[in-house]
Amino acid sequence: MKVPKYSLHKATGQARVRIDGKDNYLGLWDSPESKRRYREHIKKWRADQNAKATGLRPDLTVCQLVDLYIPFAESHYRKNGRVTSEVSCIESAVRVLKDTCGEINAGDFGPRMLKETRDAMICAGWKRKSINKQVGRIRRIFRWAAAEQLVEGNVYRDLETLHGLQKGRTEANESEPVLPVPSDHIKAIRKLVTLPVRGMIDLQLACGCRPGEATSMRAVDITMIGQVWEYRPNEHKTEHHERGRVVMLGPKAKAVVDQFLLTDLNAYLFSPRRAKGANSRARERYDCDSYRRAIRRACIKSEIAIWSPNQLRHNVLTQIRGQHGLEAAQVVAGHTTADVTQVYAERDLNLAREIMRKFG
Repeated sequence: MKVPKYSLHKATGQARVRIDGKDNYLGLWDSPESKRRYREHIKKWRADQNAKATGLRPDLTVCQLVDLYIPFAESHYRKNGRVTSEVSCIESAVRVLKDTCGEINAGDFGPRMLKETRDAMICAGWKRKSINKQVGRIRRIFRWAAAEQLVEGNVYRDLETLHGLQKGRTEANESEPVLPVPSDHIKAIRKLVTLPVRGMIDLQLACGCRPGEATSMRAVDITMIGQVWEYRPNEHKTEHHERGRVVMLGPKAKAVVDQFLLTDLNAYLFSPRRAKGANSRARERYDCDSYRRAIRRACIKSEIAIWSPNQLRHNVLTQIRGQHGLEAAQVVAGHTTADVTQVYAERDLNLAREIMRKFG
């Protein structure tokens, strides 16, 4: 398509440019000001033409981009038909993004504006590691926008130049280390929780599984052969990465499972409905949130510090690491790198099997 010309409007002596059938008057003919205005019109015209050809949205604001992204996130971040907690994390990030830069053109969003958003998170008292994760989520929004041709690809690439916050080099607060649950705090709530919750606590303490792996346990997922059983969760934290997960169940864990086995192999072992009766309105299974809330309520009643189910993994993995070393804790935990296990102070299943035979 031909570029609209800079031309003279003889009746008025002004320069003009006709774009999409409309005359735009630029000021006195052949003046520097009229030529500057002409260049601005042509720049906008080129951007509009490019947008029509590629689908780019030059008028799209950051708020509008986020509103387009959230439905995608809700359909993408799903596990077994349910929206995952990743969506709520994204929503937390974009609330700050909208407050700081919502009305800015999405195509103009750059590292400086991303830093302003990050600074707002620091002022809100968010922890350093959490802030770095949230900034990564905002970057992913613009990567998605580039893939959908809503913004230029360089917008996302420029955001990559902003480095993450480093420990000791930022005003952001550091997270408190996650510690094992004191044994007397576990004992304090045992009589205040339902039988299934007590069973999940005992299972985690026996094998070090994740809370979600305990809540989703079914007999059909357990290979009940030999001294150590093998539990392959139907759903687990890293399944979307196509990584397998095997939880070894030693004697202690087997004893817990035995108490909850049913003739229906597809039934969830730790079922609220089973505890309250088949005619109750209770759900078939706990999820991580309801499991955590049950423990929280019991802690409040006991007037002790509130602890979470995930801390029980720390109890087990810290003990295994102390007795058998880092590698042993790593394979029992199902971590792919030793760095993750360091936080707790499927490479070798034989090692995991042997450890759990001795441990529990």
